[in-house]
Amino acid sequence: MDVEAHAAQACRAALEMVRITERLNAEDAFGFRARDLPIQSVRIGVGLNTGEACVGNMGSNRRFNYSVIGDAVNVAARIESSCKAVGADCVVSEDTARAAPDFAFLEAGAIPLKGKSVPIKLFALVGEPDYAAGTAFQTLARAHAQMVAAIDGGDRAGALAGLKDCRAKAPSRLADFYDRFQERIEALPATAPA
Repeated sequence: MDVEAHAAQACRAALEMVRITERLNAEDAFGFRARDLPIQSVRIGVGLNTGEACVGNMGSNRRFNYSVIGDAVNVAARIESSCKAVGADCVVSEDTARAAPDFAFLEAGAIPLKGKSVPIKLFALVGEPDYAAGTAFQTLARAHAQMVAAIDGGDRAGALAGLKDCRAKAPSRLADFYDRFQERIEALPATAPA
């Protein structure tokens, strides 16, 4: 049985997980700073995908568990593995972004996932619907879309200008996300497209 607004609920839960982790890090709940360890904080990665899956009690008499299986689940696991490469704590598939359109998403691009023959378009989940509706995010989203269009068009100079604009408009928590875009832009040919 489908859960109503499942994609939105998953997005809300993912953002809450990130907020709780940030709070625990700020409180030094893991004791990294108290023990003067080189690692100062915990980072998490959440991958979300929307699609059909088999859910329920599965197994045999010797091993019986409540589980979820299917291609959609495998893709979600691969998306979670891509969080570091994307530079975002929460990364979602295009299907999830379409199913929860009120949330704040920024396109990360088509990313190759293990076990998939074609790259899948992914998005960084960066905020709740109230953040998505705000002027600051709307301005960032427009600048981001222009930068992505320049990258897709092979316009290195335009992409670099767009990246600078995005960095000026983005909250500091998106620094890693835009660092990954800088790497992609620097890999573009230096000449403008014909």
